[in-house]
Amino acid sequence: MNICLIGVDGAGKTTHGRNIQQYLKSKGIQVKYFHSGRFRYSLLIPLLLPYYNLRRWDVVCDRSYYDYIAEFIPVSLLKHEGVSALLINIILAALPGFEITFFLKASFDTVSQRKGELTADQYKRKMRIYKIIAQSLKCVSIDTDDELDMVRRRILLCVEEVRSRHSE
Repeated sequence: MNICLIGVDGAGKTTHGRNIQQYLKSKGIQVKYFHSGRFRYSLLIPLLLPYYNLRRWDVVCDRSYYDYIAEFIPVSLLKHEGVSALLINIILAALPGFEITFFLKASFDTVSQRKGELTADQYKRKMRIYKIIAQSLKCVSIDTDDELDMVRRRILLCVEEVRSRHSE
């Protein structure tokens, strides 16, 4: 099973990606965790997924090629909501998907406290793009402003539901 976490810096991708990895390992499942940082492995993920899937490993991706879209879509395209959504959907259609993709969202105040890397304008721009991606991919949207343990439980419940369907 392939799992992906997307969202702005400071939304909790690494925290919850590691939680998923630990949870799966505690269940005796072999799992490979990719933290692609600032896009280091993002473009290799489509090449690596089949290798781990053939070995029956689960894969957890903290970021993926979806983050390239959020980073590099020109601001001018965002002025035309329909055009940006169409372009993003065309790009997404060409990429391999994941069994479950979590869109971790947090308020600007929360991500500023956690990372402090984005300006308010950068945050708004990226959130607009991530919302289009999340809608197109039918992501599971999780608000990470909530208490950490409650968010963790929600995510692991979703993982368990998808795993049970995946193993049928």
